[in-house]
Amino acid sequence: MRKALPAAALFLSSLLMSAGGEDAPAPPSVSLLPGTDTPEAAVCPDGAAYVYREYTIYVRQTADTPGRDIDVYKPSEKVADPCGAVKGARYYSVPAGAADAGFFAGVSGRYLFIDQGTGPSYRTISILDMREKTYPLRAVRYSDAKIEDGVFTYYETRDEIEGALAKIPCPEASEWKQQGLGVEYEEKISFDLETGKLTPLRVFRCSPAN
Repeated sequence: MRKALPAAALFLSSLLMSAGGEDAPAPPSVSLLPGTDTPEAAVCPDGAAYVYREYTIYVRQTADTPGRDIDVYKPSEKVADPCGAVKGARYYSVPAGAADAGFFAGVSGRYLFIDQGTGPSYRTISILDMREKTYPLRAVRYSDAKIEDGVFTYYETRDEIEGALAKIPCPEASEWKQQGLGVEYEEKISFDLETGKLTPLRVFRCSPAN
C-alpha cells in the first residue's frame, strides 16, 4: 500500500515545540522530504518559520481548508527574530486553496516542495522555483520521493488503462482484483532540478489499492 507521506520523512514538530517552550502554540505538522536542506525552525504565534540561507518560509494553519498557507520571504540580511514584526517584504505566496490542500515539504536550494492532497491514498507534489516564481513540476502523483545531488527522484503513479500496463510485471494483480481491490502501478522517475529534465527510469512496482 502507498504511504500517506514520503518514506523516511523528517518530522519537525517536536523540534519546534522544544524551541518554543512548554507554553508555545503547537505549530502546523510538517514533514520534510529526505535530502532537502535543513532549516532553522521557530514557532510563531500564527504558525512556524523555517529559515534557510536565502529564503524564509512561513507556514500557517488555515481554518477554511485542510492545507497550509505558505509565504516565502527573501530577507536582504539575517533577521534576528523570524517571528517578529520585521520580516521584510513578502516575496511569494502560495495560499492553501491555490495549492489544492498544499503542505510545506521542504526546500532544496531555490526550490520549494509542496505536498498536496486530502487523503493518504492520493498525494501529488509540486515544485516551485522561488527565484523564477514558476513551477517546473506541478501536481504529479507520487510516493517515496527524495532529493540527492540536485536530482528529485520519486515513484509516479500510472493509471491502469486496459493493455497499457501489460509489460509491467505484477503477478499478484489477478488475485487482488478477485478480492475486489484495484491495482496501483508506479514507475520510478528522476527530475533534474537545474535542467528540468524528466527521465523515466524504467523501474516499476505495483501494489493493491482500495
